[in-house]
Amino acid sequence: MTDLVRALRHLGSLRAQTRHLSLEQLEQAHSNLAAVVEEDRKRARDAALAKMQRDAVLEKAVRMIHRSGVSLESVLAALEALDLASQAKSAVKALGPDKSVD
Repeated sequence: MTDLVRALRHLGSLRAQTRHLSLEQLEQAHSNLAAVVEEDRKRARDAALAKMQRDAVLEKAVRMIHRSGVSLESVLAALEALDLASQAKSAVKALGPDKSVD
């Protein structure tokens, strides 16, 4: 079922449920919905801005790598190795100190 059809079904259901509400209750519900929509828009704007900033940093890093003459593949391999090392350290920390008896 498409989002539009789902939304139309919900609107019909909401309309039936709101017939018994007072004008003040309807205005409050509208205000609450408007606040939710505005918050969603703000989150979307913030996410888009954060993505643009991440992309700019990555683009700058790639330019620096190209200028240095190092291959991007070797940098990615080194980063992968660092990530694996970091994951291994995290796993060791999660296990706790070695309590084996010699």
